[in-house]
Amino acid sequence: LELTAARLDASGDAGGGSIYIGGGWQGASIDGRLSALTTRISADSVLNASALHTGNGGTIVAWSDIHNPESNTTVSGTLTAQGGAQAGDGGRIETSGALVDIATARINASAPRGSGGLWLIDPYDYTIDSAAAGAISGSLGGGTSVTVTTAVQNTTLGASAADSVPGGSGNGDITVTASISKTAGPGLDATLTLKAHRRVTVATGSGISSTSGKLNVVLWSDFDGTQDGGVAIDAPISTNGGHLWAGGTASGGGSSTWNGLTVGNGPSVGHQSANHNAFDLSSSINTAGGHTLLWAGTGNNSQNGIGIKKSASLIDPSINTGSGNLTLIARSLYNWDGSNATLGVSTTGTLTLAPDTASAWSSFNW
Repeated sequence: LELTAARLDASGDAGGGSIYIGGGWQGASIDGRLSALTTRISADSVLNASALHTGNGGTIVAWSDIHNPESNTTVSGTLTAQGGAQAGDGGRIETSGALVDIATARINASAPRGSGGLWLIDPYDYTIDSAAAGAISGSLGGGTSVTVTTAVQNTTLGASAADSVPGGSGNGDITVTASISKTAGPGLDATLTLKAHRRVTVATGSGISSTSGKLNVVLWSDFDGTQDGGVAIDAPISTNGGHLWAGGTASGGGSSTWNGLTVGNGPSVGHQSANHNAFDLSSSINTAGGHTLLWAGTGNNSQNGIGIKKSASLIDPSINTGSGNLTLIARSLYNWDGSNATLGVSTTGTLTLAPDTASAWSSFNW
């Protein structure tokens, strides 16, 4: 299924309508139709489901069958689902498939007189490189919240994970390799949620930051509760007053609400056979008044808790929440690479240190 130089308009004076390309929201069938195997939207195509005067933005979906390892969704055009100019919230936009390319997409679900909407990206594995980071940054700057969520590949569908994801393992990991920066939209807060089947990594040389408006950040590993996730923060995170939550899920699909954000209901857990710690921290976190919660469980080689190390430039990791509260839930804080790192902590809010389990005080090691 391919759109070239298309103009699809579902805008309305009192609310946006719906545009479905290749399938419905999260793969819902539209009038019993099958999902597309390949969906492409060209750079000169424009899809609009905005509210013009009042009301909420509508829904736009670009979908290819994520359950088929050969599926591919490429979005290069402009997709808009804005809230009304006088009143109304932003709508929701989804770009999903086993493989997703949104490097040059222009996505806008903002709201000039309401709350920004959502952009959902749903592949198997996802590496946020410079092109993808640029697209995501642009949407966040307009007040559109962005959620990236991955599903583990079903290898019974005929192809191995390694075959279906070029250069990747198909394990449902999310890896940030370039900087995501919210540099526009003063007064327009947004949320970046990275929700992985397995591991979430903010890799060295990347980073997540905001200099305009608050940016809430959710790093949610192992969301299906298979005990093989973990979180790594190896590059700076700066939220400009937004909240930061990082952890996992205690049971498959389990979630909770924390400071108005939808987050997991358990700790990050490292993969026992893949040399993954439960939580790696080798860089800085600065929330400037936003609250921070880091929740670490068990990892490989019985290393349970938050593993710290010095950065490549031999700088110790640090957490500074300003007036925001800081909560660290972990059985231990430990050096795992022999760098003799120390964790610098600064807050004028409430500092809470707690073990991962109620019975773990005897092994609480800081």
